[in-house]
Parts: sequence; structure tokens; C-alpha cells
Amino acid sequence: MKNMKTIDTIIFDAGGVLFYINEFRNQIIKRVLSSKGYEEKIIQKALLSAKQFDLNYFDNNGDIYTWQDEKKWLNDKYSHIANVVDKTNTELADQLMILAFDTFQYKLFEDTINT
Repeated sequence: MKNMKTIDTIIFDAGGVLFYINEFRNQIIKRVLSSKGYEEKIIQKALLSAKQFDLNYFDNNGDIYTWQDEKKWLNDKYSHIANVVDKTNTELADQLMILAFDTFQYKLFEDTINT
């Protein structure tokens, strides 16, 4: 069994039972773009366009099962948002990927762990 990976933890959270999200991805994107001086109108346009992007993306690519699937989706999504906001800024998509990645926004409810 050399090639088998050991899974030591699986966490299921049924809609905010164990975890909550401190700040949602779109809120982070909005904050980052605002801090860079982009106008509210173009930010809202980009976020609305991103919703349609997601619908099209998942229709064409199916569900996310692996980190590579999620990485591809996020890279494509942030590239889409960056192109709507500012086609001339070639670094904006990468900045959004780094700054808006929301893993650090997940928090355990205090009652989840007894200390």
C-alpha cells in the first residue's frame, strides 16, 4: 500500500454549524479594489459579471473536486474580474488571487471547541 494517502481528518460543516466566514470573498474583492482606487460603479459591474462568469464556468466545467479544480476556477474568475475592472493592469488578477483567498476567513464558533 505504498501509494495510498492517509486521510487523518475530514470536517463536515452543514451550513455554518462549526464554522462561520468572517468576511466573504466578494467583500474582500470589493475592499481590495476600493483600496486601489477603482470606482464603486466598476467594482459592482465586475462583481455582477463574476456571478454570470460562475454560472457559465460551472455549466462548462462541472463541480470542483480537487485543489487544482478550485485553483483553475479562481484564477479564471479573478482574471475575468480584473479584465472588467482594468484591462491594462496585468497584475490585478494575481493580486486578487492572493488577497481575496478566503481560507483565512473561516473561523470556528466558540462553542465548537471546549477548552
